[in-house]
Amino acid sequence: GWRPVDETLGSPQTRNIELRVTVVPASGQASGPPLFFLPGGPGESATPGPGLLASLAPLREGRDLVFVDPRGTGESRRLDCPPSNDPLAGAALWSVAEVHACVAALSGSADLTRYTTEELARDLDSVRRALGLPPVDLLAFSAGTRMAMELMRGHPEAVRQAILVSVVPFDMGMPSSFARDMEDALDHLIDDCAADAACGAAYPDLRSDLDAVFAQLRRKPVKVQLPAIAPGRTLSVRYGPAADAVRSLLYSIARSADLPRTIHRAAEGDFVPLATAIAVRTRSVTAISTPVYLSSTCAADLPWLKLRAARQLAVACCTRANAL
Repeated sequence: GWRPVDETLGSPQTRNIELRVTVVPASGQASGPPLFFLPGGPGESATPGPGLLASLAPLREGRDLVFVDPRGTGESRRLDCPPSNDPLAGAALWSVAEVHACVAALSGSADLTRYTTEELARDLDSVRRALGLPPVDLLAFSAGTRMAMELMRGHPEAVRQAILVSVVPFDMGMPSSFARDMEDALDHLIDDCAADAACGAAYPDLRSDLDAVFAQLRRKPVKVQLPAIAPGRTLSVRYGPAADAVRSLLYSIARSADLPRTIHRAAEGDFVPLATAIAVRTRSVTAISTPVYLSSTCAADLPWLKLRAARQLAVACCTRANAL
């Protein structure tokens, strides 16, 4: 169903936003309060697909599950910038000029200052009250943990308890730590590979392979063809999107397990696996509402960052991951 909310609370000129709400009934006898699922991003939709519902099946046995697409995402009047035509853009989908153009294009239909954590939390409480629910439980991931913490802070009567996975503190200052975090994760991966007999034997010079690949991409892009992704086109593997794709692979134990092979193949001249990883990363980024991501990040993080110091930190601590 749908729950209407004001884009700007208390304003007579406010726009109306219809929030997409999905309630999945408990598969057994309901014995606990409903569980609200809070997605990450910020900018991800919450509407569940079969995979998510399957993973949440044990939780559904004794409680209803509630999914609310945050304003500006999914079916809650999603906001988007014009799509990039580069399948290997990675997270760098738009230039500064393109972001300014996107803001100008959306300003007539949305107040982009109203797509922040505070508004998202208020929307969740509005849905809870509309459904007539008592204090609920929360299951939040990544950027969704900020939404959960804001809901607990601003609307304590709405929440019984919360499970926060991959917590993003309010004072984290994204993305200032990304380069350092990536470097640390890469070092751990390389050390783990060396300590594993099979991995160490297959990739005995993984650190050298990684440095060589990044050094080559810093000098100039590498041309590849990916017929399944861009038939008839020659694409460019560039350093920034490649570093970002490696960082995204390190988020997952399963996906990072294949990273040594990907790096080694590139060191031998075959950049197709790395280019494919960049294409996957690009698709994952476009699944998120960029205007919502930027509105939230620019309000919650960027005002507190000293960009010069962040760049200096990236260069000082990192030999490979200083994509900042």
